[in-house]
Amino acid sequence: MNTVWSEADSRLYQAMASIAVPRRAEQMAAILTLLPVGPEDSAKVVELCCGEGRLTASVLRCFPSVEALALDGSSEMRARAQERLAEFGPRARVGALDLAETDWWHELDGADAVVSSLAVHHLSGEQKRRLFEAVAQRLSPRGALLIADLVEPQRAEARELFAATWDAAAKANASELGAPDAYQ
Repeated sequence: MNTVWSEADSRLYQAMASIAVPRRAEQMAAILTLLPVGPEDSAKVVELCCGEGRLTASVLRCFPSVEALALDGSSEMRARAQERLAEFGPRARVGALDLAETDWWHELDGADAVVSSLAVHHLSGEQKRRLFEAVAQRLSPRGALLIADLVEPQRAEARELFAATWDAAAKANASELGAPDAYQ
C-alpha cells in the first residue's frame, strides 16, 4: 500500500479531511456502537490505517478498559497518532504496517475488534479477501471486523449518484466550516 500512499498524501489528507470526509463523526459513532464489548470490558482493539488516531482515541475514551493498537503505513500519520494517543499511556500503542503485506498480521492475534475507516478501498478485491480471511482467523471468539469505507457500486448510475452525494456532503462541510470558496 505504501506505493499508493505517500507522505505528501498524508499531509494533504490531514489538511482536507475535515472537509473531504462527510459525516466523519457519524462514521466513528457507528463503529463505537458496534464494538462487541461493553464500557467496562477489557478488550484488544486494532485499528488498520489509523491516520491521526482519531478513531482509536474515541475507542479508548469510550471504553476505559480497552487496549488499542493503532497501525498505519505513513510515518507522518503515526507521529500524529502517537501525539493524540499519548494521554492514554500504555493502553495505546502505535505501529507500522503496509496494508497490502502480511508481515504484520500477527498483531491481530486475539483482537476483540479490528476497525478501519476509509482505507480498505485502496486494496484490490483479492487483497481485501486475503485481509478479511486473515482477520477472521485471528479474532477472539467475540471478535468483529468493523469497516467504514467506500464501496464501488457495480452500475455507473449508482457510482454517479454516490459520487454526487459525497461531493454535496463535502461542499456542505466546507460551507459549515467557513472554508474558502476554492473548497466549496
